[in-house]
Amino acid sequence: MFAHQQAWWDILCDIDTGRITISKDLKPPPATESFSYFNISTTMSSAEYLKHDTLDNAFMDDILHCISSRFGEWAVRARWRDWITRFTRLAAAFEELVYGTSALWIGHEENHVIRGHGYVWADDSLRMKDLAANVGRIEGWRGTRSYISYTQVGARKYTREIQT
Repeated sequence: MFAHQQAWWDILCDIDTGRITISKDLKPPPATESFSYFNISTTMSSAEYLKHDTLDNAFMDDILHCISSRFGEWAVRARWRDWITRFTRLAAAFEELVYGTSALWIGHEENHVIRGHGYVWADDSLRMKDLAANVGRIEGWRGTRSYISYTQVGARKYTREIQT
């Protein structure tokens, strides 16, 4: 029933089939400088854009494996949490590369024993390929209430840490 109510969701992860479906009602992200940064056309069709490997299929295969192996609800939730954490770190790296700073990561490197933060790639070409594959979803997320809320929570947390 949920699958037939496209107004209720933007992206549907169907556990029974292992398919991820993007709603036809989902508006494309706004054209920003990030698309030209990665030489991506803002008029690209969904089929063209989806040819980029965003690891969604591997993720859904892992979720299906967890369910079929009866790992339990907490294991499945942990996999989703890890996926979301990966995405937010990817988005922070994207913002820092394209815009020079990110509201998703607040802090100063001098506060860390080990310099650096965020998502790490084996080499620069993999980083650029991964970021280019996710331009649309990152830019789409940046314009949502979810993004604003996430950055506000992060800012409040950082402010509390500084005060203690």
